[in-house]
Amino acid sequence: MKAWLSVLCVPLTLSAAIPANARTSIDVAILTCRGLVSEQSPAMKNVPIWLSGYLNALRHNTVIDVSTFQKITDSVQLYCVHNLDAPLIEAVKRILGIYD
Repeated sequence: MKAWLSVLCVPLTLSAAIPANARTSIDVAILTCRGLVSEQSPAMKNVPIWLSGYLNALRHNTVIDVSTFQKITDSVQLYCVHNLDAPLIEAVKRILGIYD
């Protein structure tokens, strides 16, 4: 009985350690450049990585070229600084030359 109770208590204890305002999910479809440029949360630092995987999957590309990834990330950051209200996914597609 005690072991079962401790299994239930561990997740509750861990969830209490997460700040109430911590971001647990990000809807990339509505994210703008302003969010990427101005947000400093650790979760936002993962957005370029997620976008890279998403767009590479669309192109059936399984190879990660780290230097190219960094150049594209820098280009998107620069674009976003000058186009704060642009949807982030559209900014990335524009930089990559992907047009729907």
